Amino acid sequence: MAPPPRLSARADEENRLVGLAARCASARQLEQLHARAVLLGHARSSFVAAKLVRAFADLGHLRAARAVAASLGAAANAFVWTALVRAHSQSGSSAAARDAVALYAQMHRGCPGVRPLTFTVSSVLKAAARREMLREGEQVHVHVFKNGFQTDERIATTLVDLYARCGRLDDARRVFDRLLVKDAQLYNTMIAAYMEAGEVELAEELFEVMPERNTHTLMEMVGGYSARGDMDSAKHVFEMANGVVNMVLCTAMISGFAKTGSVDDARSVFDGMRQRDVATWNVMIGVYSGAGRAVEAVNLFKVLLESRARPKVEPNHTTISTVAAACAQFLNACSHTGLLDEGRRYFQMMKDEYQIIPTVEHYLCVVDLLGRAGCIDEAFQMITHEMPTDLQRHAGIWGALLSACRTYSNVEIGEVAASHLFKLEPYNMGNYVLLSNIYAKAKKWDGVQKVRALMRRQGMKKVPGWSQVDAQGSLREFITGELHDSVLELIMEILNWELRDHGYVPIIEVE
Repeated sequence: MAPPPRLSARADEENRLVGLAARCASARQLEQLHARAVLLGHARSSFVAAKLVRAFADLGHLRAARAVAASLGAAANAFVWTALVRAHSQSGSSAAARDAVALYAQMHRGCPGVRPLTFTVSSVLKAAARREMLREGEQVHVHVFKNGFQTDERIATTLVDLYARCGRLDDARRVFDRLLVKDAQLYNTMIAAYMEAGEVELAEELFEVMPERNTHTLMEMVGGYSARGDMDSAKHVFEMANGVVNMVLCTAMISGFAKTGSVDDARSVFDGMRQRDVATWNVMIGVYSGAGRAVEAVNLFKVLLESRARPKVEPNHTTISTVAAACAQFLNACSHTGLLDEGRRYFQMMKDEYQIIPTVEHYLCVVDLLGRAGCIDEAFQMITHEMPTDLQRHAGIWGALLSACRTYSNVEIGEVAASHLFKLEPYNMGNYVLLSNIYAKAKKWDGVQKVRALMRRQGMKKVPGWSQVDAQGSLREFITGELHDSVLELIMEILNWELRDHGYVPIIEVE
C-alpha cells in the first residue's frame, strides 16, 4: 500500500503558522506571527489569514482582524470573509454588529465571485437582528434564496429572530412554516418571539406540537409566563422538567414568584436547587429586599458568605449593592445601631476581602445608610474625601445627604449639599424646598427668604401637596391643615388613631 502523499514544504509551513496562531495569548504575539507570515511569503494565504482573523477577534482586536483581511485584497475567499463577518457579529458590541452588516455588503458588492457560506449568512443576520436592521436583513433574505439556503435550519432560526425583533411576527412565522424539518432551536426561537410579543396562546400551540422539547424550551415558557405573573402556568411547565432543571430555569421561577409577591414560594424553589450561581443568589436576596424583608435579605447574604458548597460562589457588585440597599431599609424602619455597623462592615468587606471596586451606586447606598442614622459628618467625608476623584458625585448622592441634613437639622452641610444640587439640577424645586425647610427649622429666616428669592428668580412656585381619599364612592382632595368635609374629618381621625398606635408622629412643615 502506497504511503499518503507528503505535504509540500509550503503547506507544512502554513499548518505550523495556523497552529501557532491558536496558541497566541496576546495581540503582540499575533502581530509577530503575522509579520513572520509576511516574511515567509504567506501573507496572501486565505488559509492562514482566516485563522489570524479569528485569533485577533477572539482577543477583541477587530481592527487588526480587518487589517489582515484587507491585506489579501481581492484574493480573500469566502472563509476569510466569513471569519471577519462572524467576528464582528459575535463581539457583543452594537457598533461591531453594524460593521458586520457593512462588511457583508462590501463582500457582496466588491467580490462578486465570492459565494457566501451558510455561516456567513447566519452571522450577518444575527448582527442585523441585534441592531434591528430590517431593511438590510430583508436584502440578505433575498440572498438566502439566491444561494439555495432556504432549507438551512440555522439560517431560518436567525431570520425568525430578525423579523421578531423588528416586530414582524407574521414574516417570522412564514419563515418558520416554510421549513419541513424543524429542530428544537427553531421552535424555541419562534416560541420566544411569541412570548416576548405577548402572544401566549400561539406560543402554547407550538409548545404542544413540537416533537422534542429541551431545557431551553422550558426556560422560554417559564420566562414568558413569569414575566406576565402567570405563575400557575409557569409552575406547570416547571414540573415537566421532572427534576432535571438548571439554574437559569430556577432563577426564572424565583423572579416570577417575586413579581407576584410569592416570596416564600420563591425561597422554596431556591432551597430546592442543588447548585446555585451568583445570579441566583442575587435574585433571591433581591426578592427579600424588594419585599421589604431586609433582615432575611442580609441573613441570606450571610449564608452565601458562609457556604461551603463547591464551586465556591463569590458575591459581586450586584450582591453588595442589594445588601447595602437592604441595610438602608433597616435604618428606614428603625434606628438599631447594629444595622449601621453591619452596613459599614459589608462595604469594607466588598473592598478588602473581595477586591470589588465600589461604584458610585455603592457609595450612594452607604451615604444613604449613614444619613438615615444621623452620621451626617461621616457621610459628608465619604463624598468629599473617600470617593475616588474619577467617580461623579451625581444628584442622587447629594440629594441623599441633603435629605439627611433636613431630618437632623444640619444647616452647614445642608448648604454645601444644596449648592451642588443647584448646579446639577437648577430647576428641581424639591432641592430648594428642602433647604428652605432646613433654614426654617433652625429659625434662620434670612436663609428662608434667600432661597425663596432664588426660586422666584428661577420662575418656581411651590404647589401645595394634595392628598386624595376615596370616600363614599367619590374622590375627595385636601391639604394639610385645611379639612372642611365632615366625612373626611371622621376618616382622618380614625387614620390618626391607627398611625399613633403604631408610633407614627407626623412631621408638618410650617411655611
